Amino acid sequence: METDINKLCSALNILVKPADTDNVTGDLHYILELNINNALKSLCITEQDTYGLLQTINCSSVANSGIRWRFVCVSLYILLSLKKCLSERISTCKGKEQTEPQQPAADILTVNQQKTIRTCLQFVISMGVLPSLLPGVGISLAARSTSTQKLKVEELVILEKYERLSGVTRGLVACFEQPSLRSLILIQHLGDLVASLAQLSFAPLKKPVDISAASDSSSTASSSSRLDNSGEEFVMTPELWGRLQEERSYFKKCFLSLINKLYQPLIIRELILLHGSARSKHGVQSSPPTWLKRCCIPLLVQCLIKPGGVSALVRAICDTSYDIGSDWNKLDTVVKVILTVHVQHAEQYYKNICSQIVEMLNMSDKTQLQLYSTVSLLCMKALCSAKPLMFQRYVLDTLMNPLLLCCSVSHHGPTFYREVPLLSQKAGDSPVSNSQNVCVVSEDELSRSINNLHKCFVTDVSPLPSEHLFSVASVLFLLHLKICQSASYLKIKVEDLLLKFLSGCNQKQLSIVFNAFLFGDKIEGMLEVSEMVEFHFGSTGGVEVKLRKAPGKELCSEEAGDCLLELLEKGDKKGDVTNGLFVFLLRLLSDPKSDLALLESERSNLNHDILEMEDAVILNIVGRTERNAVAVKVLAILAENPYVHGKLTEDPTHVVFFVQYLLERDANILTKKSLECNGEDHDTESLFMILMVLSVVVNNATTSHVNWEPFNRLVEPLRVIRDNVTNEELKMFTDEVCNKILSHGIVQRSAPRTSSNVAQSSVTNKPKNERLVKSSSNNKTTATKQNIPPNCIKEEEAYIRTSIPGKSKGKVDLKKESRCKQALFDVCDPLLPVRGHALIELAKLISSNDKEAQRHRNQILRIFQENLKHEDSFIYLSSINGLAVMANVFPNTVIKALVEEYAEMGTKRTVADNNNSSAELKMKVGEVLVRVTKLLGDLVPPYKAMLLNAFLVGTKNPDHLVRASSLSNLGEICKALGFRIGPIVTEILMCVRTIVQSDPAVEVRRAAVLVISLLLQGLGHDTLKVLEDILLDLYRTLKTLYQHEADDILKIHVQLALEELNKSVVKFLFPQPKLEKRIYVIDPPDS
Repeated sequence: METDINKLCSALNILVKPADTDNVTGDLHYILELNINNALKSLCITEQDTYGLLQTINCSSVANSGIRWRFVCVSLYILLSLKKCLSERISTCKGKEQTEPQQPAADILTVNQQKTIRTCLQFVISMGVLPSLLPGVGISLAARSTSTQKLKVEELVILEKYERLSGVTRGLVACFEQPSLRSLILIQHLGDLVASLAQLSFAPLKKPVDISAASDSSSTASSSSRLDNSGEEFVMTPELWGRLQEERSYFKKCFLSLINKLYQPLIIRELILLHGSARSKHGVQSSPPTWLKRCCIPLLVQCLIKPGGVSALVRAICDTSYDIGSDWNKLDTVVKVILTVHVQHAEQYYKNICSQIVEMLNMSDKTQLQLYSTVSLLCMKALCSAKPLMFQRYVLDTLMNPLLLCCSVSHHGPTFYREVPLLSQKAGDSPVSNSQNVCVVSEDELSRSINNLHKCFVTDVSPLPSEHLFSVASVLFLLHLKICQSASYLKIKVEDLLLKFLSGCNQKQLSIVFNAFLFGDKIEGMLEVSEMVEFHFGSTGGVEVKLRKAPGKELCSEEAGDCLLELLEKGDKKGDVTNGLFVFLLRLLSDPKSDLALLESERSNLNHDILEMEDAVILNIVGRTERNAVAVKVLAILAENPYVHGKLTEDPTHVVFFVQYLLERDANILTKKSLECNGEDHDTESLFMILMVLSVVVNNATTSHVNWEPFNRLVEPLRVIRDNVTNEELKMFTDEVCNKILSHGIVQRSAPRTSSNVAQSSVTNKPKNERLVKSSSNNKTTATKQNIPPNCIKEEEAYIRTSIPGKSKGKVDLKKESRCKQALFDVCDPLLPVRGHALIELAKLISSNDKEAQRHRNQILRIFQENLKHEDSFIYLSSINGLAVMANVFPNTVIKALVEEYAEMGTKRTVADNNNSSAELKMKVGEVLVRVTKLLGDLVPPYKAMLLNAFLVGTKNPDHLVRASSLSNLGEICKALGFRIGPIVTEILMCVRTIVQSDPAVEVRRAAVLVISLLLQGLGHDTLKVLEDILLDLYRTLKTLYQHEADDILKIHVQLALEELNKSVVKFLFPQPKLEKRIYVIDPPDS
């Protein structure tokens, strides 16, 4: 058996052997003739001996056949013989499989044999298949190689072409049954086999004619019909037509079997190529025949609607390319092929295709997941624009199915959701009293739905329009309300979905959505969560939906408002949604239905006729009151938001008109109460809120070029409120806002003085402090021009009146005063250089142990702390240096005060306008503490607990710059402490490791690695002793950061830390020898 296979392969090698150019000179005819004779001679047979085996495939050569066809017939004979030998060998080896299980596969061919067979197949295809294919079917021989254009084309009649093509195709199909030969055919000639089978199965046949007509036409054509290549003289007889129909059925069966059994991406690729165009001899693009397109389209559709058909199409067109951005044309081709319908039942086709598109979002092949997700999103987006109803039914309904199961449809809601009856069915399966354990939506189902929605709507590659989330927006918000304070893994994705939806809404849509989110209003087109279900946390960190035992409580508007504010604070980077919420609340409070005065009137009527009012009216009043209270609270917080400030600066018109409406309303109410002699003020809380909003708008208008005409209409109601309100703080606030408007922001508060005060002041102060009073007035003018804070002027005046001795009746000469008093006087000077020099002078007095300065150390400490807030670097740097000097002299008092102030600034709530200044002040105090640590040196350990705890708390600050500053200061403290840091080093390193792995700000992660570097520098040669238990983990963390971190600066910090660690280890392993010699005078040691 092995001998026969080797003989056949040797004969095949002789058959395809190229000509020996040294000994033989001739054309192709002579070479083929010589190779045929040598091959038959090696097999010890004649050409007639091949006829028997070739008859099995209806393929034979006659005496007048050309040399090329004879070559093809001999090649097919050897291939069929080889196939027979390989099959017999496999059947023989199967019987020995139990006795010799370790035998190699029986059908394995050597590499040289496979190469020979591939060469032979190329000749068979080139001379037996391609010349017989119709124009436009497959890829022609001329399009494959330019050298073949020199070959002379054989002139054959149509029937002869058909016989040759059918014979070779039968031979290839027979060889295809053998595994070894099948793999060789699939590698290079699958497309040729598919093209030949398609032509033999679907090419239209000429209608049969009568025999007499055929004979008449044949006598007219005579012998020229054999040479006519156009086929016009060919006559189809009924007998021939019947035979061709039988063969057509056979080839069609083989074709469909080939399509169903082979790897689908390969078949789809060949069908697409076959449906396309082929190159003609002259390189001109020729269109495939119509019948070929008609047969390829149903076959492609059949492949697509199979399970996994869409993913097979993706693999067929996109291959295994990971670079999605490089082949967008391929992705567009995939989308067009998928969404083009060629069947009668279009909805059934879309249903099948859409289910596969959704499944592609959860493909198990992680290496190609991005490719599948991109194609799925492109298909969804194209389907959404072309067939919105199909997209809604078979894509969105499938993606949102777990969310829809939680909902109940109101009478005005959409009617195409079919999932709601499932909820009723689940609820009806068990009594309501025992239904708390009935799971409507499992944890995995809800997680998969949220993940898929996140992939579809929150993505950088062709996301779906966010308005499609409108129907389930309320469900998503209630889910977020449940998990916003938890550690659920769904939290971030639900936040992203809500922010994506809100950012895609205009102001009108935002008002509708906020009504649903905050107050639970029923909105047309938006589903609401059924009262029968509630969200529960799952066992793996997700959420599941269960039937509730008792009716649930209504939505808490206050909690919803806090949750919405937190959501917008985290994700609304542009501030458009935040400003939309602000405008919505303004319009809500200006709505006559929610008018506070109307509610007050209704509440008064309710107190008198409460027994006569219906419950519905009472609930309506209570609901509107609660709604207004929540609106006022949220609006007060939003008034401090920097994004809102920016929007108001750009366009304050609508806010001004709103404030005008509210002020006129309140002014009318206060006037009416004043006439009625009613001493009670109107709602002062809302008035304060309105004035605060107006103050922000006026302040922003002062710094920008805006039209002040709308503001002028606010003056009259503000004066009415100021004259009729009894609350002193409210009256002062109103007066201040009114003066700002009248002076366009220049004058902030009026300061009337009575005549008696003026007279008394002139009598008592003029003789003594005439020059100082004049100087004070001049300073005020200068301070006004230079925007000096008014508190400095007040401090200066107070110091003038209290510090200068009253017994002196002449002019005061400050040069005769002590250095301390001069410095305290100059520290309130409006000129910055004078104040800065005074701070430096106070620091020098403290460092030189001046007794008078030590007596006033508390006042000096307060001065330094207040000047830390100044914007000018000369002032606050002098204050930092002064505090450091004071801490060196009075460490117990100063360090404790600074640490307490540092900790308070990390916890107390500041308004939005002062967030940046608070962060800067906190960093300045931290710098003071670091300088104090360096000055104290070895005296630091008693205060290490306070310092380390303060900076560790600072690492949790919301501001990333404060976190980075705290870590940098922590590193400096660790470096100063060295080995005296104690066991808290474990907690510090754990904190640093967590920050490096989780903090989103790169500046904070850099500072965290800097802490490690500074700590190692401080420990020095004691590193291995102090960090004995955690040294290995520390080294692994640093190495991992250096290998995987992308930030170059952070890698430099890691490298420095590793170098410090390397120095410590080298010193420990290879200590430097001490070159010393001890000399003993008395009692030398025993040798």
